Amino acid sequence: MKKILFLLPFMALPFNGFSDSKNFWQNSDERKITVPGPQIIEPQKYILSKLNTSEFKLMQLSIPTEESGQSIVMSLPSPDGSMINFKVFECPMMEKPLADKYPDIKTYTAISVDNPHITGKLDFTNYGFHAIIFNGEYTYFIDPYKDIPSDWYMVYYKNDFQKPLNDRMQCHFENENELLPTQSAMPLTYTGIPNNETGNKQNGTNKRTYRLALACTQEYSVAVAGANPTKPNVLSKMVTTMNRVNGVFEKDLSMHANLVANNDTLIFLTNDPYTNNNGGVMLGQNQTTVTSRIGSANYDYGHVFSTGGGGIASLGCVCSNSYKAQGVTGSSNPVGDPFDIDYVAHEMGHQFGANHTFNSVSGSCSGNRNSSTAYEIGSASTIMGYAGICSTDDIQSHSDAYYHLISLEEMTNNNVMACASNTPSNNTLPTLAPIAQTYTIPYRTAFELTAVGTDGNNNPLTYCWEEYDKSNSGAAWDATTTTGPILRSFYPTTSGTRVFPTLKYLVQNIESYKGERLPDNQRSLKFKCTLRDLNNGYGAFYTSPDVLQLDVKTTASLFRVTSQNTAGQTFNGNSPLTVTWDVAGTNAAPFNTDKVDILFSNDSAKTFQYVIATGVPNNGSYTGVYPNENATWGRIKVKASGNVYFDLNDKWIAVKKINYPAGIQDANKMEFNIYPNPTNGDIIYINFENNYEVNKLEIISNTGQVVKSHDVKSGDPIQLQNIAKGVYVAKLISNGKTKVKKLIIQ
Repeated sequence: MKKILFLLPFMALPFNGFSDSKNFWQNSDERKITVPGPQIIEPQKYILSKLNTSEFKLMQLSIPTEESGQSIVMSLPSPDGSMINFKVFECPMMEKPLADKYPDIKTYTAISVDNPHITGKLDFTNYGFHAIIFNGEYTYFIDPYKDIPSDWYMVYYKNDFQKPLNDRMQCHFENENELLPTQSAMPLTYTGIPNNETGNKQNGTNKRTYRLALACTQEYSVAVAGANPTKPNVLSKMVTTMNRVNGVFEKDLSMHANLVANNDTLIFLTNDPYTNNNGGVMLGQNQTTVTSRIGSANYDYGHVFSTGGGGIASLGCVCSNSYKAQGVTGSSNPVGDPFDIDYVAHEMGHQFGANHTFNSVSGSCSGNRNSSTAYEIGSASTIMGYAGICSTDDIQSHSDAYYHLISLEEMTNNNVMACASNTPSNNTLPTLAPIAQTYTIPYRTAFELTAVGTDGNNNPLTYCWEEYDKSNSGAAWDATTTTGPILRSFYPTTSGTRVFPTLKYLVQNIESYKGERLPDNQRSLKFKCTLRDLNNGYGAFYTSPDVLQLDVKTTASLFRVTSQNTAGQTFNGNSPLTVTWDVAGTNAAPFNTDKVDILFSNDSAKTFQYVIATGVPNNGSYTGVYPNENATWGRIKVKASGNVYFDLNDKWIAVKKINYPAGIQDANKMEFNIYPNPTNGDIIYINFENNYEVNKLEIISNTGQVVKSHDVKSGDPIQLQNIAKGVYVAKLISNGKTKVKKLIIQ
């Protein structure tokens, strides 16, 4: 059952302010909507909005071009009903003669005003408004409610649209399909293909523009534009698809594809020169057709859309005159995210030199695995994987809209860059601090990896940690495997730290699930990190040239926090925090972890900003103090000092902040010394600067009671007999001023 929500109005705003804002959208109720035509995209959940199309078209006239360096501010709805303000500028993807011939087809780039990590690609065509908004796991779409133009639109998350079971495409390389005797295919061993260790490790100082000759079969035209298709309508559908593919190309690879000036001569409405249901045969047919109609000197690569239900491409054929049009994408429903990202961006990825990244050999993955780039678990989740079509090896139904680091390196090989038109991006490359390090960690234990990046332009940075293990077996990624990947790739994030397993599983005490398996035996794990930045919608990347390695060793027991594992516990702030853990032999070889750090989180384990202690002996027990901050969802972390592994206590704990009497503002400020502290003796000593005119020292319990008051000079001993164990505040009083410090009596 579809769930329909409602949203706020859509506004277009001049960049210099909000005073002239106009509302182009209105709230809706699905029960009152009657729109003719088929609903070719059917998300499981979405919200509806109605666009004032005539007002929007007037606003289009004021949108500046990319070259102008200007933009307008436009507010777009998101699936949660909120509004996001974007800077929007026109970003054409048709060469000027084609754009002049079809002036009603426009494409735009959008960049969030408040969060430059959120970008989008918009278009307005004969079928109305479309948008893809790239926001990591919250990537979403705005698409027409029905396929006949109207004012009604759906706004939905990528994860809320599942591709139909009967539309799960399989991709092939050209030598796996039979070609006609007169046709040729580019061999897989073509010298333009880099091996997986020699690709570019960085890219983005130039914007690379490619001239794309995009053809289609008669069957595609009918599928997307009805029984009586027209070239403007078919071109509209092709532009929506390629605008979204360009969104990935631009942010990941700083490259952009423009449809060639006479691209409409490749749109076939009736008879065509293609064998629609045989992609292998179509490779040669498209090479011949595109070259004869466009001219070899007038395009950099070609591709053809069909409804044949499969994809095939010559690997690394871009810029190669004999093979550069050998790319085919076919689907019985050639619209929407599965077609645009899972299929077209995938097949064009092959043309730019990217191999498959999945390790599975099940379902459609069987026979299509590439051993030298099989870095992803199961059917994979990035664009060059087979997400959703490899039976029990699937980890998700769609590809995420980014390329794996090995794909980035393959797609920026010099051979496929040679024919691009380059313009300076005014973007300096981000750089990563070296990550080369080897750590020894206990098995079945969580760990976290951290990278540090810098950028000369101070552009927004994202990090993507990916396991860099491959296997020649294609075996399942269970926790007992000793080779190959067992940890999936995730969308790049703004944090340089990735926690394994993901936080939402870790706080449920789940150490392994289908996407991430912590090793259950001895093995090594290798990792690399990709640093990305964004500059006006175009991205640069830097993939770490070095590798971080983890040597996983078995232990007699598990490294685990053994305290605070009962639900419903509440503690006072500044009260004793005694944490215990099973050392599990980690204080001896081969781990040699003689110290641990103890941290506390009061924000559902998102951050551990409160340091309880650092560098304490790894002996299984430590008593510190709870932070004097309220916490409803608190968690304790015990982490190996100088290493990457850690454990959390099992249950959420609460902390109640204690409000002390006037004069005790912050028990964490220390402007004098008490030693020993903590103490388990009967005497402490006070040390402070001799120019303090001290009247007295008070020792105050965490309930605010003064348990001892004593006149004192620097160096004086203070007797503690008859004071119970606990956490106290030592309050030093001098000329009416107070200095305070925690005192722990054990």
